[in-house]
Amino acid sequence: MRPGVSSEYVRARVLALIVRARVGFFRFISRRSGTEGDEPILGHAAGLGPRLTLDHAHASNESAEMSRKSFHTTTPSDNPEMAEGDTIYKLAAMLRPELVGRTVLAARTTKNASVGRLVGASITSVESLGKNLLIRFSSGLTLRTHMQMNGTWRTYASDDAGRRAAARAVVVLETHEVTAACFDAPVVELFDTRAEKIHPVLRRLGPDLLGETFDAGAVLARLRDPAVAPTTIAEALLDQRLMAGVGNVFRSEILFIERVDPFALVGDLDDATLERLIATAQRLLVVNVRPGRSRGRTTTEGSRAAAGQQVWVYNLAGRPCRRCATTIRARSLGRDLPRTVWWCPRCQAQAKAPAAETAETAETAGE
Repeated sequence: MRPGVSSEYVRARVLALIVRARVGFFRFISRRSGTEGDEPILGHAAGLGPRLTLDHAHASNESAEMSRKSFHTTTPSDNPEMAEGDTIYKLAAMLRPELVGRTVLAARTTKNASVGRLVGASITSVESLGKNLLIRFSSGLTLRTHMQMNGTWRTYASDDAGRRAAARAVVVLETHEVTAACFDAPVVELFDTRAEKIHPVLRRLGPDLLGETFDAGAVLARLRDPAVAPTTIAEALLDQRLMAGVGNVFRSEILFIERVDPFALVGDLDDATLERLIATAQRLLVVNVRPGRSRGRTTTEGSRAAAGQQVWVYNLAGRPCRRCATTIRARSLGRDLPRTVWWCPRCQAQAKAPAAETAETAETAGE
């Protein structure tokens, strides 16, 4: 063993391969069955409606190399900028001035969506809703894309070079001035705008953390649903039906900042704790969409203990906590689609893995 490398860290690196293989297996099965999505479903939360499934094919992982403008989310292991509510909000802000008011001259997709119906229509709005990007058209149609973790939209000049760059996109919208291309999005859907309120996924979304009318009280009420009580708070924070916008990076960071045990059951937490978690979730997302930010996603702004660092615990298993130097731990959590949660056993003092979880500390780059 190299000097200065802890046994916890070595164990974490070895077991990361096991955890990554497990996660990869679940994702393979999800792709084969067409049910992979980024809205984790609580199997026992029947009171919040049936399981949501996505019956869309999955995009290729290839993307164009040239872009005139882009907001691209890198691989999660390389950067904490995986697609979450703040990412989609910034994508919408990037696309809006490029597309709104322009007429669609050509449209194509590799998915099962009749986007040819958009030709001749003008683009009226580009909005984010949780982790969904909605592009609306004058013809009364809405194009919905879900970025999962690595999807993105890019814009190019509407010339031959731009068309070549967009050749491998899953969706392309071409106007006279700009060609917008979506890469690696597993969900592409076209539907009547009037049906948004009854859409099987959109209508079940909780309050959007970045929405102008975000209602923290409504989120608390959803968390207090008896069906949610036996759920771990770490799983609840990812359930987009409770509040929309939190992904795996923010989930671990919110719990660490508020010193909450990831494995605590929602029903065992008091209202004050839940209210703090909701407030911190909203604060972090709002901070990360401020215009003019030069840094990538950060959850440590204003802290001297983590000066110069972007995150507190995310993807840092085996390394010392920035607050107390205790070794950060990580474990896969969830039944339908396991996701890794990171935490500090000392700062989140009551944090213990459930009895069913017997794996040792593990780090994974696959989340």
